[in-house]
Amino acid sequence: MSIRETIKRFFPEHMNQQMREFFVSSAIFDFGAGMAAIFEPIYLWSVGWRLPSIIIFYMAAYALYFLIAPLGASFARSRGYEHSIALSTPFLVLYFLALFNIPRGNIFAVIAVVSFGVFRMFYWPGARSIMANYSTDDESGRTLSGLNALAVGAAVLGPVLGGLIVQQFGFAVLFLIVSAIILLSNVPMLMTPEKFLPHTLNYADAYKRLLRPEFRKSVVAHFGYGEEFISDFILPIFFLTVVSSYLAVGAIATAGGIIAIVAIIAIGRMTDSHHRHPIMHAGAILTALSWILRAVSMTPLGIVVCQSLYRVSRITVQVPFMTLANAKARDYSVMKSSLLYEMSLVVGKVMTAAAALAILYFFPSNWTAIFILAAALTLFYGIF
Repeated sequence: MSIRETIKRFFPEHMNQQMREFFVSSAIFDFGAGMAAIFEPIYLWSVGWRLPSIIIFYMAAYALYFLIAPLGASFARSRGYEHSIALSTPFLVLYFLALFNIPRGNIFAVIAVVSFGVFRMFYWPGARSIMANYSTDDESGRTLSGLNALAVGAAVLGPVLGGLIVQQFGFAVLFLIVSAIILLSNVPMLMTPEKFLPHTLNYADAYKRLLRPEFRKSVVAHFGYGEEFISDFILPIFFLTVVSSYLAVGAIATAGGIIAIVAIIAIGRMTDSHHRHPIMHAGAILTALSWILRAVSMTPLGIVVCQSLYRVSRITVQVPFMTLANAKARDYSVMKSSLLYEMSLVVGKVMTAAAALAILYFFPSNWTAIFILAAALTLFYGIF
């Protein structure tokens, strides 16, 4: 089989200019963000914050995002998805600058929380809408798997390179390099003017939709993203308690990347040509299993194996899950659906943060209980 035939079989063929630009922009963005993501909570830990404080910090950022998300969606709908994403990046840079300066005063923690929430407000409604609006039903799985392959490809080098930079030069250099890469990611996306019809969006209606009976299953299914909160902000601290260096932490985050890329491409093809729910349900079960195995595999080798299984199994959930979500969004309203899903997953993450705090209060340093919570949360995906 030729390279061209392989691309046709496993990657989308009919992307328009805006989707192609978004692909390239996402690759650059994911590489930069991937260098820093795992080290954000680790930095707070390194300057003396304990795990409950780190959880409260990110819980507050997501709570703010929940309150202002409709404002970002309204901006994206009236000014364009790409402009909204581009506007988000300076706030992410401000977040990194404030994060680094937190030891200088509590005001920087407030600035970091606000800039984190505002970044997400502008970025995710626009990004979700691009993926939903510019992917076709027969290629949606391959489009999403392509984007995920780029993200995981960036994650293969990003964390280990970030760990090397931190170990050799410190967090300041890492955050500065990442900030430059994130700003650079805007260039490919804004090369051509975006075509869109401006619309308005009602702020109060965004919250009313969360309670409407016809969206109940979708809302509850997105609570599964609570396990992502544990993966992003709690698991890195666990890694650091098992291995002794930042480089080793980055290498663990990289684990399974190549395997995951192969799995992503195959799952995207399967999602377009097979029933999506069985694939998603199998992925949810495997993701839950990967979390349970972490509880009994608290060694460096066990962590690497579990991390590899987690990467592959979570992609098995996410590609069909988002394919179904995008199809529903196109049938209803792309931006209203994107906002509904974003607000739903934020509720799941805030609830997860509260549950994790309760676990740590009654069972201090009990990683097993945290991992069981994450495993239980993944089963929500199967409701969709």
